Amino acid sequence: EKRQLKELIQDYGSEIILLDGEWDPTWNHNRGSDLYRYLRGVRDDIVISSRVDKGRYGEGTTENYLRWNFQKYAGDYQEREQYIGGFASYPWESWVTLGDQWAWRANDKYKPAEECIRLLVRSAGGNGNFNLNVTPMLDGRFEQQQKNILLKIGAWLKANGESIYSTRGGPFQPGQWGASTHRGNKVFLHILSWPAETLRLPPVKQTFKSARLLNGAEVRWKQPDGGLEISIPAQRRDPIDTIVELTV
Repeated sequence: EKRQLKELIQDYGSEIILLDGEWDPTWNHNRGSDLYRYLRGVRDDIVISSRVDKGRYGEGTTENYLRWNFQKYAGDYQEREQYIGGFASYPWESWVTLGDQWAWRANDKYKPAEECIRLLVRSAGGNGNFNLNVTPMLDGRFEQQQKNILLKIGAWLKANGESIYSTRGGPFQPGQWGASTHRGNKVFLHILSWPAETLRLPPVKQTFKSARLLNGAEVRWKQPDGGLEISIPAQRRDPIDTIVELTV
């Protein structure tokens, strides 16, 4: 497998190596770490998924399932297959299919654009990346239904991308209400669900001097005892994601 991977990197300019199959009992930590060092030797800035090694499961046990042990096992980021999960400080990426499976299938059931946008928001708010799997048909074309969904996601990002692109997750931990992202002196609240008329969030170290909807509209807010309270009338809330921009 080393020669084939070397060919992909050197002859085709691959920048990311995404592997699978580390669950096979014949694959072990020694083989995984050896392959990682080999790939790093072929191209030093290559990005290699954690499934190069046994960090997702551990060796001989499922005790560490979904708890990537990045301090012991090789890999540059954790994969979260078909789920988002919570906040993490280490690099991670969610792999989510647009349909019910990884390969194309006629009459597949696709996720609506609104669901994909919410998954994207929760990934960014959890300090991770979002990888949406889209499947071409046997002749290489994409179904119009898939393209329509992607166009809707693209239109949403064109309008709201500043709250996603080049941001990190936090400072508020994700919850049923939604998630937060930040960049520079801006914090973006992505409110996906309103638990009550007013959203109340726990204290953070930041102090805010202003709050507004990302589209510029005013909101009612206050920061009592380091926490945050946001109130927005129901008719001004976005059914997909109500985005509040806070200035630190």
